[in-house]
Amino acid sequence: MKTILFSGSSGSFKSSSVMRLADKLLNRRGFQFVSNLFEIEEIKNDHGVTVDIRKVYKKGTTVFYLHSDMDELNCIIALQDNLSKLASKGIKVDMLITTCRRFDDSMHNTTLQIMNWSEREGELFDCQGQKIIRIPLIKAKYSDNNKAVIEKYAQCAATLALNIIDSIL
Repeated sequence: MKTILFSGSSGSFKSSSVMRLADKLLNRRGFQFVSNLFEIEEIKNDHGVTVDIRKVYKKGTTVFYLHSDMDELNCIIALQDNLSKLASKGIKVDMLITTCRRFDDSMHNTTLQIMNWSEREGELFDCQGQKIIRIPLIKAKYSDNNKAVIEKYAQCAATLALNIIDSIL
């Protein structure tokens, strides 16, 4: 399984980038959403707006799992549980797309430990020693929560990930 990881501090639009990438997989690459695999596939805020996803997308035999919420311990455990559920159903995930806090945040180290990932010389590796592609994000500078600026930033990060995916597949 290959892994693409959006990393950054809180407020760097990691989840937004993952969700924009999901839209691009559906609308530009012909992937289909596979529903009803998990109890929780979308996490909504108090206003009913989706802020995180845990979804599987498939095109032919290629399977992607997008899991955007990784800022808390229960989210990391949910990722592990969902990967196990997919394996038990005979679904082989080709690409995991997820998030992680930046390297100097305590949740970063917690994620590495729970996922059995390692870090050497600034690079991340999964439990099988395969390189994890990390896309570092910084807090976007915006005033008054300008939604157009936020959307542009997340779209740019998602497009970068899509270009990486295209070069891998």
